[in-house]
Amino acid sequence: LGGKNGFVGLNGQRSGLPVMTSAPTIVFGADVHHAAPNSTQPSYAAIVASLDKTCTKFHTVVNRQGSRNETLSELEASVTECLLEFEKENGTLPSQIFFLRDGVAHNQFGTSRDGGLGPVQQEIQQLLNACSKVCTGVAPKLVYVVVQKKTRCRLAFSRNGSSDIDNVPPGTIVDSNITEAQPQHRSAGGHEHDSAFRHEHHFA
Repeated sequence: LGGKNGFVGLNGQRSGLPVMTSAPTIVFGADVHHAAPNSTQPSYAAIVASLDKTCTKFHTVVNRQGSRNETLSELEASVTECLLEFEKENGTLPSQIFFLRDGVAHNQFGTSRDGGLGPVQQEIQQLLNACSKVCTGVAPKLVYVVVQKKTRCRLAFSRNGSSDIDNVPPGTIVDSNITEAQPQHRSAGGHEHDSAFRHEHHFA
């Protein structure tokens, strides 16, 4: 595979997904790691950016920032660096940007307590600033998505086909699929919930 152990593509093809091949496209992933609760140690923000249409080559930037700070404080500089790396690799700047952000809580979606920009709005503005700095002419289309994990799992069951739902008995072990509702054993597995805050692409 030439050092690549996986490809993004359709029907076994290694040409990449249509959304990646229709125009020069870069996909970002970003998250912030915090130290243990009550620790004053710094947090670390990490960003990865795809450099090819099959999403097999990435550029990574890691920055240290204030303790418990969820906002990517150096995002503009990091994105600028990634855009220039993309240009170096492909001979052109991207015309589409997909930014996938993990670790943002619902209470960080809106404005801050003092009425200023909240974390999500701050990061979108930093993204736009980086694009303005690097991409002369037409700015790339931006899709900013917050990805939230739903990891809680609730179990219930009905006795003898009854419509009454009850808690599972103590000591119950589930050793089979836990992703679909079953007539006798209902469950709600963990999934991701995506929230798009800026959507400049044509697909829904």
